[in-house]
Amino acid sequence: MKRLTILITMLMATSGWAYNETDLMKLKSINSCEGCDLSGVDFRPDQMYRSFKSVNLKGANLTNANFSKTNLREANLSEAKLSGARLDGTILTGANLTGANLFNVDLS
Repeated sequence: MKRLTILITMLMATSGWAYNETDLMKLKSINSCEGCDLSGVDFRPDQMYRSFKSVNLKGANLTNANFSKTNLREANLSEAKLSGARLDGTILTGANLTGANLFNVDLS
């Protein structure tokens, strides 16, 4: 019983850190995913992702996502959770970051 409790606790703890595959497919298909869980996704251009110009990620969970050297020009990132995200070399011209959580974001 003790082992089962530990296993369940570990599964619950790790499931909160992974992105939702359905949300990622939605983003790729319509360039919009309000409130989606995309935490930890590597969005760098060399990872098969195109430009995210004018993308709508309002309220999305982007915790620990990697947007290094990505084009987020005119993106809607309002109220997004970007804590721990990498935005170094990212184009953010005209992006809406109103109310976004930028705690511990890497902009170097």
